[in-house]
Amino acid sequence: MISRRTALLTPLAGMAAVATAGDGRMTLCMHQGTSRAAGYRKSLEGWAKAGIKHVELADGLIEEFLKTDTLAAAGRVYKDLG
Repeated sequence: MISRRTALLTPLAGMAAVATAGDGRMTLCMHQGTSRAAGYRKSLEGWAKAGIKHVELADGLIEEFLKTDTLAAAGRVYKDLG
């Protein structure tokens, strides 16, 4: 049986291990749900201008984009904006 202290300190040890890996900085990631009204292309363009490089794509926005464009075009938008 593990002690209560060990159970409480385990998540902190994991966070410390992650913080010391690499450069130790946290990165910002945005989910497209936060700017759903802007649409696929406009949300990615806005975030690229703001310097946000990590994005969790929303399938609904991609599906809307694909009604008027191709999957290759969606990939180009994503890659071109970094």
